[in-house]
Amino acid sequence: IETLTKKTISYDKNSFISEKFDKLLDKCENSDCLYLNHWSKSLKKTSKEAFYELSKECVRLSESNMLLNYFKVFFKKKIYLLGEYSKNKNGDYLNGVYSLKIRSSGHFAFFENKLEFGRMFNKLILNRI
Repeated sequence: IETLTKKTISYDKNSFISEKFDKLLDKCENSDCLYLNHWSKSLKKTSKEAFYELSKECVRLSESNMLLNYFKVFFKKKIYLLGEYSKNKNGDYLNGVYSLKIRSSGHFAFFENKLEFGRMFNKLILNRI
């Protein structure tokens, strides 16, 4: 599965701005998924150029591990939920942060295995992990 940000920057900026952003907006508006319909309202207010540049920056931060380092430094109680098929396969610890694996999922564990994600999230909320 490719993330939206990586998909966005796989196009050259002019192509994305002139046609791809509008296609994304159309898909979201006409989707059966309620959250995508709601997101389309925000997309309509978004600058196409800003969306592209933000996507580029998100990919850069993610691939450089800067986001994980930020997470590690600024949050005291840390648990990283990791999809079983995620590229980050560092055992039980990821950059010194305890990680829990969600079976049968990759980067988007919430969507790929909602049941397992929900069970684990409930346990975290109830402090049983």
